[in-house]
Amino acid sequence: MFMYRGKEYERREDFEARLLTQFPNAEKMKTTTPPSEDTKSSSGQYIQCFTVKPILNLPAKFQNKPVSEQIVSFYTVNEVHKFQYSRPVRKGEKDPDNEFANMWLERTTYTTAYKLPGILRWFEVKSVST
Repeated sequence: MFMYRGKEYERREDFEARLLTQFPNAEKMKTTTPPSEDTKSSSGQYIQCFTVKPILNLPAKFQNKPVSEQIVSFYTVNEVHKFQYSRPVRKGEKDPDNEFANMWLERTTYTTAYKLPGILRWFEVKSVST
């Protein structure tokens, strides 16, 4: 599993099309549910694109100090190796009176091997927790 950083102002659909051009034998996954063990262990290539949010991790020298907004905004998108993705999950039967009664959020955290951005625009995901 790899975390890619798209180009600035690139739409997700355009990024996905670019990846499918680079990997013509890859199959596009249609949902954001985690791939099954069969899919993970197969010899095929799969592309699953969804937008993740970086988790801010300010360096120790800025902790518990008033920090300029420019510094915070820099570290929001740079020097990042943890990302979060939230997707809605329904637990139980759908309530006809209240569609949100049994709606939950499943939050997944991805940790990459190295901090983005780097020389490459992608890095391997080392750990995933839900």
